[in-house]
Amino acid sequence: MEHKGPAKLWGFEFIFLLVVSFVNMGAFGMGIPIFPGYAVSLGATLSAAGAVTGMFSVVALIGRPFASIMGDRLNKKHLLIGSLVLNGFFTFLYVFVPGLGWLIPIRFIHGLMFSVSGTVSFAIGNL
Repeated sequence: MEHKGPAKLWGFEFIFLLVVSFVNMGAFGMGIPIFPGYAVSLGATLSAAGAVTGMFSVVALIGRPFASIMGDRLNKKHLLIGSLVLNGFFTFLYVFVPGLGWLIPIRFIHGLMFSVSGTVSFAIGNL
């Protein structure tokens, strides 16, 4: 089997993955500064608002090794699409949260989906 030249890095798939990852990370980054105020508006104390805000990052960090295992065992493309859809869904759910009791599990699951989408997108980009 003969190799016909260097592989093309900047193909459509790679650029599309970069754009999707940028939008995903950008949406997260834009929400961070306003989230504690939103939690306080739902009745959380400042400490609880900080804990719920930080919980997202801790859950995303802890979830990354498990997301990596899932990415090795399942179809990466389907896993990425599913996690991005759920990521968007849980971002949308923040609008309808009636109080802190609902905010905590939604934030937890959102952190898990963020860890899966980030880990799998990096794995796909390295293929």
